[in-house]
Amino acid sequence: MKTNKIAKKATVKNVEQNSSIDAKFLTADFIAIFFVVAFLAIDFIPYTSGVDNIGIQYLFLAVVNLIAGIYLFRNPQLISKEYFGLLKKNYAIIAYLLFLTLCGLSIFVSSHYSLSIISFIQLLITFCLFINISILLYNRLHLVNRIAFIFIILIFLQCIFEIKKFTDISNSFSLSDAFRQIRGNTGNINIFAANLSTKIPFLLFGIFTFSKFKKWLSIVSLFLAALLILLTGSRASFLGLSVEAIVFIIFLFKTNSSNRINFRLLATIVIPLIFAYFTANLLMANANDDSKRFQSVSNRASQIIELDDSSIDKRFSLWGNAVEITKNNPILGIGIGNWQIESIPYEKFIANDLFYSIHPHNDFLEIASETGILNGILFLLIFVFATFINIKRILKNDEPQIKVLSIITLLMIITYGIDSVFNFPLHRPSMQYNLALILAFTLVNMPKINEVNIFTFSKKGILILILMCAGTTFFSYQLYQALLFENEINTDYKLPEAEQTLTSTYIEANMPKYIEVNLSSVPFYELLGKYYLKEKQYDKANSCFNLSEKINPYSGNSDFFRNKIAQEKGLIDSAIIYSKRALETRPRNEIYFYETINTAILKKDTTDILKLHYNFIKYRNVPKYWINTSSALIISKCSYKKAVEFIDEGLKAFPNDASLIERRNSFEFDVLTKKALLLENDKKYIAAIEIYNQILEKDPKNINALQNISMCQIRLKNYKKAIFYLEKTLKFSNDDEGKSAYNIGVCYYLTNNKVKGCSYINIAVQKNYPNAANIQNKYCN
Repeated sequence: MKTNKIAKKATVKNVEQNSSIDAKFLTADFIAIFFVVAFLAIDFIPYTSGVDNIGIQYLFLAVVNLIAGIYLFRNPQLISKEYFGLLKKNYAIIAYLLFLTLCGLSIFVSSHYSLSIISFIQLLITFCLFINISILLYNRLHLVNRIAFIFIILIFLQCIFEIKKFTDISNSFSLSDAFRQIRGNTGNINIFAANLSTKIPFLLFGIFTFSKFKKWLSIVSLFLAALLILLTGSRASFLGLSVEAIVFIIFLFKTNSSNRINFRLLATIVIPLIFAYFTANLLMANANDDSKRFQSVSNRASQIIELDDSSIDKRFSLWGNAVEITKNNPILGIGIGNWQIESIPYEKFIANDLFYSIHPHNDFLEIASETGILNGILFLLIFVFATFINIKRILKNDEPQIKVLSIITLLMIITYGIDSVFNFPLHRPSMQYNLALILAFTLVNMPKINEVNIFTFSKKGILILILMCAGTTFFSYQLYQALLFENEINTDYKLPEAEQTLTSTYIEANMPKYIEVNLSSVPFYELLGKYYLKEKQYDKANSCFNLSEKINPYSGNSDFFRNKIAQEKGLIDSAIIYSKRALETRPRNEIYFYETINTAILKKDTTDILKLHYNFIKYRNVPKYWINTSSALIISKCSYKKAVEFIDEGLKAFPNDASLIERRNSFEFDVLTKKALLLENDKKYIAAIEIYNQILEKDPKNINALQNISMCQIRLKNYKKAIFYLEKTLKFSNDDEGKSAYNIGVCYYLTNNKVKGCSYINIAVQKNYPNAANIQNKYCN
């Protein structure tokens, strides 16, 4: 009897223990779902006052990483003892860890430590993200359906918000404007398209797995997501979406023997895509946009293979620069994140003005140039190994859930990989979440291991993760603050000078401590120097420009502003030296060219002006530069005859350009007018009239020639002929001074037509022309 009671108590105790364990696992499941989905909220973070949303997005990921790390540290029993062994066995993860190691080592060869540290910190955020997600999902693949459905809901909401914004913009402005604003909160139309495209596999998963409402929601979301991708005109995403659909359809027919089910599923995938295609084409047709990007979906898709397309041309140039940089720095590259500055000299002969490529639009080449050839290969191997691992699971694993999750991961790899070839997803937080998911699924998508989760790994490992998350949070906050500061300066500088409120004192007090340049590769010292220059604190401005030049010696801006200081001080020779140096640094910079020409005008040096012009048009030869230089020649006392010869050279390159033809005529007319005026001075009026008629043959509406002929005719006492030319003058000009009206009135009076004469004299009086009132009082009252 006593034994039965003891057994009964033991049973109750076991039940209570099991219930407690179940409750813990349910809580752990909920927490896992919460964190995995919480990271996805990055797509809904609104724009702050920063110049780019990248700051707040990375800060958000870092903070959530930190919270997840603290949670795991406090609940070590949730970490499987097998997890850390998996890291050592997975080739994709090994390649990833080696990749991160070499990225870190490249900091030691970097010329710009702040850029390297910030860039490496962003890579570490993705790494911590991967660790947190993979730990939370290990042995919890039963949560995938729930997580996928939440993803589908969030994708649907993301699409709805973006379509609402698209509709509002098209109603307020135009469809063309609405197309260009499809970017979500990613800051870039191509990144937005890539982000959506990488999530398409979850919608395909929903169509394949769910039924009823969930299935219909997946289908509708697929239509909306595909529509937005097509409307962006992003060719890389077109390619990714097409490959995703084809690979998934192949997967359907390979894994399911029932053709009836396959064709039903095929219809639920293909029909939304077809509807999206025709809807996008209809909207583009109604937009009547002149750009090649938004004419039609098929037209844009055909441009994928158009090698003469300007954007593809630009990418090839950037890729060539990346290869060149890699050749020159093959071991550890130029330092992670240093492309932003160190690539600038490679672009000086191909990039206009101060337009820099912040990225080469190919992550693989960028990594090779920044961290060395070996690391470029390692980065590529991450995707190669992950692809093989997932294909192997699709072909050899018998568990349906593992197969489906592997196909989702494979599709994400393909889409992310395609975008990595043409864009820079490695540097956008919204895409880094997708990379973390790819790596996490590649690691943990395995049959469940039945084990007692006794934490055998030292807590120091998780403590290191927490410290890493804390460090990334700190530096992400610094980046966020720098972007806020940059936006504040940009906003102030766009205002008219009288309305600008920021001062050098304020800028100096708020200079970022750990970040040297803004998103446009402009050193913050340069921005401070501009305010000192505006306040005429020339010595402090010079000091800032010296510091700025050390950070970015490739922009020419420091010399450009030194030229301004020299001009304000009246140091013309120094101004010329600085302006020329700026133009040598960026020989395609239009503002530098104009400034150098303007400083040459101060010396009236026409030889130098011509030399500067011919050097510049080697890179940018358009009519407006011939017009500008011709004006500079005239201001510098060049003869009109030489100016005409100069414009004739321009007309050889642009024979039908209206502005050059007009400028040539203007110069030629000036030459002819001077000849005619000399004849007038010698009272050779008939000869002068012949020259003026030469002008009128080319320009019948030339006011000066008409007025001058009329004056010659008056002096010859041919008043009727004078009236003919003067009335033409009135026809082609407003005669604001009343001069032509006065002369016509006098001529009519001299031909005994007092009525008409007085009518014109009255007009001249109304316009206050001198002596008109005297004539009126004497002859018209």
